[in-house]
Amino acid sequence: SLGTSSLTHMQDLESLILDPQYNDTLKADGEIRPIWILLVDGGPDENPRHLKNIKKYIQLFRKFDLDYLTVRTHALGQSKYNPVERGMAILSGKLAGITLPIDHFGTHLDTQGKVINPELAVQNFRYAGEVLCDIWLFAVSAICSNYMSQLCPIYVSNIPSVLSMSYQCPI
Repeated sequence: SLGTSSLTHMQDLESLILDPQYNDTLKADGEIRPIWILLVDGGPDENPRHLKNIKKYIQLFRKFDLDYLTVRTHALGQSKYNPVERGMAILSGKLAGITLPIDHFGTHLDTQGKVINPELAVQNFRYAGEVLCDIWLFAVSAICSNYMSQLCPIYVSNIPSVLSMSYQCPI
């Protein structure tokens, strides 16, 4: 699954810590800054009310030897004030109306929308993913294109696992 979980969020934070590009923000004198304030949207994969997330935050606190960690959520209905959500709204607007090519290398679906050629499906899906990554990089270049350029190859390389998921064609 390409969904998120408390584990994937912690892995993302760790990858940011290890990326020298963020040293000025996340480190002082080469050491991880000891005070962290996280602002989350309150979803089940990061909300500090859920025990599984509390456990992950405790692991994060211990792993990075933090002195203080607080996790704050926006009140229900207030996500419009979340800067990340606002940035994603801009991106969603830029992506609205874009149709990704699903049959660049030929059709892999029958008339019922079922996959009849898995190898061709992987090629087509990979191509559509690369197109999306190119669009994403162009649209968010001011935000952080380096981080996305690292993430897109990971997404594209996981295409066979995505195709193994159950999918119903909406048509």
